[in-house]
Amino acid sequence: NDLRLTLRSDPVFLTPRTWIIDRLGANDELSISDRDIFLNAEMLGDLRESISGTVTLSLEASDGTQLASVMHPVELLARNEWGGIDSMADLLPAFVMPNDPAIDRVLKATSDVLRRAGRPDGLDGYTSGKRERVWEISSAIWSAISGFKLSYALPPASFERVGQKVRTPSGIIEGGVATCLDTALLFAASLAQAGLNPLVVLTQGHAFTGVWLQPIEFATLITDEAAALRRHLDLDDLLIFETTLVTSATSSGFSQALAAARRQVAEGASDRFEMVIDIRRARMQKIRPLGVTAAPRELVAAGLAPAVSEGLEAAPILPAFDVQIEGPISEVGSRIEQWQRKLLNLTTSNRLLHLAESAKAVRLLCPDPGELEDLLADGKKIRIVPMPDLDVGGRDEKLYE
Repeated sequence: NDLRLTLRSDPVFLTPRTWIIDRLGANDELSISDRDIFLNAEMLGDLRESISGTVTLSLEASDGTQLASVMHPVELLARNEWGGIDSMADLLPAFVMPNDPAIDRVLKATSDVLRRAGRPDGLDGYTSGKRERVWEISSAIWSAISGFKLSYALPPASFERVGQKVRTPSGIIEGGVATCLDTALLFAASLAQAGLNPLVVLTQGHAFTGVWLQPIEFATLITDEAAALRRHLDLDDLLIFETTLVTSATSSGFSQALAAARRQVAEGASDRFEMVIDIRRARMQKIRPLGVTAAPRELVAAGLAPAVSEGLEAAPILPAFDVQIEGPISEVGSRIEQWQRKLLNLTTSNRLLHLAESAKAVRLLCPDPGELEDLLADGKKIRIVPMPDLDVGGRDEKLYE
């Protein structure tokens, strides 16, 4: 009777919590649903290296006698440390930090690239309604970051599994050094701040970036099938590009980065594919960026943008946004492409493939469905009339059918 279950930690990274248990019989089981605890945000935010700790649960009687105790080891990660896909794959978007002061420098350089190329210099995301414009902005961001002349740093072995420390955008620009994951997150943050929907692609021992060419996102935060990514690539729904090429001594164009990334998700390389993480989907699921610390003095004194040497590549001819198609589609090719995109979802939730019995539908009785389809394809109007009441006039229903 009158038991106290107490939760404590060492170091004190959480506020101790005590639950009062009125009565517990021999061999009884009691599940505690109220498991809200408060973390010590100040202590964890100041953590610069990972440390080991413990969490202790102790059960005491009303007179203070300890009846049972259990201790669990925990690892406290540094503020800028990601734990890898084995333990926290869904938290990688927290390290995409578009509000970091260094991103302003990247976007200022991006705007300069567009202006020098005679293109509109506004970073207007998807408002143009054209995939070519999204392609241009992505290419300009590539040119802007290339101008910082970053150097490549080798990531830890199997970082995608066990994690690594992540440099912030300010840390990358200040130090001039970045791993593949650092560059992938830097590009993702720049794309997000420009109003676009970025992706982070993880393969064995490597990471790079992608971006949606129209304002859509994956249905889930994490997609672990390379085929799903390839389908959207084939339909020009998105781009992926090898971000570490901005650290090479010789200048690499945006098209080279696109080709290098495509090779890494090709069918022959699928066994190395781990997952693609959709940053837009993460924000929809309330996974926010890490808080931004004060900007380093070096960044403030360095001015707004680097001297960009890379030019802007011309965008290829791309289809219009699917999400903004209005009116009938006259071209057969456009209609087929739209069907293909809708068929990317091959589950029973796709009404083009499966209609549940409970779904609201109108059954059409048509002697020649092919002729009906031809009329609809030609834009003809079709009037649907109801079936006659088979019981009217004393007719035999089956005979009348």
